[in-house]
Amino acid sequence: METPVPCDPARLFSCLYCGAIALQTLIHQRELLRFFRTRPARIYGPPPLLLGSIPLPFENESLFIAAGSGFTLALAIAAAGINPPAALSVALLCYPFYFRPVLPHGHIQRKTNLIPMVLIALIAAPAHAIPLVKLCLALVYLSAGFEKLREAGLHWASGQTLQAYLLEHYLYTDRAPALWLAERPRLCQLLSTAVLGWELSFWLILFLPSLTWLYVPIGLGFHVGTSIGMRIHYWVYFCPAYLVFFAPSLCRLFGHI
Repeated sequence: METPVPCDPARLFSCLYCGAIALQTLIHQRELLRFFRTRPARIYGPPPLLLGSIPLPFENESLFIAAGSGFTLALAIAAAGINPPAALSVALLCYPFYFRPVLPHGHIQRKTNLIPMVLIALIAAPAHAIPLVKLCLALVYLSAGFEKLREAGLHWASGQTLQAYLLEHYLYTDRAPALWLAERPRLCQLLSTAVLGWELSFWLILFLPSLTWLYVPIGLGFHVGTSIGMRIHYWVYFCPAYLVFFAPSLCRLFGHI
């Protein structure tokens, strides 16, 4: 009788994350292809250079389709546990050729920036992927908090900046929840203060793991709220990284993988 293999949280996270990103990419493939065919560079300008200096053939449709297919297939193979280092490397290579040309799309922009960071962690140090991905998430939120402070200082917590964003998104998307919230300045002030404090202190979970189950639900609620109220859909490509917090518990629940 074979001895069961103990569950590895890092391996389980890799499978879940790669599977989730592959599925989301497949779901939105047609939508992104239609957007690519509108030639967004004519309106928004050319995509940024790779590593700030390397131009890539971003306007080649065949390359765009091949990169998207390769990215999705490579992640699916990695999720199945078939030679993950090679499959993840292929996905990392395909990433800029697929996502850079459609950067202005609402689902992309800065929302996919975490993907290459996670892939690099899974390739370079798969055994330490759990703490590395948590670190990446903490850095993303910390940088977002600092950006708010850079733009408006502590005045950002007054709620007025949030009200302006809500009204802008209401005019752009006609989302009634955005207008409802914008009409309540006290609530906007409370939420602005909470979000700023949450972003600037998210890193505490790295040293105080017991805070995880406070910060993670707040984070998921925050992204759900921005999706409903402002059509800012971080849950598509960003939130699968939150699986890093659930993988250890799932391993304890199921015991073996």
